[in-house]
Amino acid sequence: TDDLGCKYVSDDITIDLLNIPLNVDQRQLDSIKCHGNRTGSIEVNIIDGEAPYRFNWTTGLENEKSVNHDTLSSLAAGTYRVTITDNKGCVGVSKPVSIQQPDRLSHLLLNREDPTCYGDADGRIGIYITGGTYPYNYSWSNGMTTALIDSLKAGQYILNITDSFNCSYTTPVFTLTDPELLEMNIQVTGTPANRSEGQIRITPKGGKTPYDVIWDQRIQDFSQFEAFKLEAGTYRIILEDSVSCSLDTM
Repeated sequence: TDDLGCKYVSDDITIDLLNIPLNVDQRQLDSIKCHGNRTGSIEVNIIDGEAPYRFNWTTGLENEKSVNHDTLSSLAAGTYRVTITDNKGCVGVSKPVSIQQPDRLSHLLLNREDPTCYGDADGRIGIYITGGTYPYNYSWSNGMTTALIDSLKAGQYILNITDSFNCSYTTPVFTLTDPELLEMNIQVTGTPANRSEGQIRITPKGGKTPYDVIWDQRIQDFSQFEAFKLEAGTYRIILEDSVSCSLDTM
């Protein structure tokens, strides 16, 4: 209406409800300490909006709550986000949250050395641990507690490893094997009294070839495995293999 009383009636005016995005804050609560576990959790908070809220997680879980926060737990490693809709239809979408996990505990075999000679205790096993979270604890089946163990006899050895979060891993069996026992067969040919016609022949067996024979210093005529022109008496013979394992007749 103006000053002269003239009137004007406008057409209907439509006021649309503005769909203002919700402010969403999302954070990780718990991480994954051991590879493959489902111990991760995420919390989301809505800064504004009007309750109730509907939370739609990328896992497929849907919750409706009268409070402005929700928690997703028992999560495996992965990336997660949530879409929230409030009572007025305003929508907020969280930024993605990535839950990490350590690599799977495992090992690399650095060296495995069998005992040098039959019955010796000089074998060695050395391993390198990968994955998990340093530092590591080593528990061998023979009671040793280091990554490298030595002074070992032939046998089977297993290692259990735990990391700083008590995640555990058990290796396969490591087997150390003795070489074949070093032996020698001795054949003796006697000699008549007061004559030097005796002979000694040896036949080595086991150990690691090639062999070396150390004859008694009184023996002057010999080949590698046979001695000749021997007087009656007792003679010393030492047999050695290629890794210095030895057999002594004395």
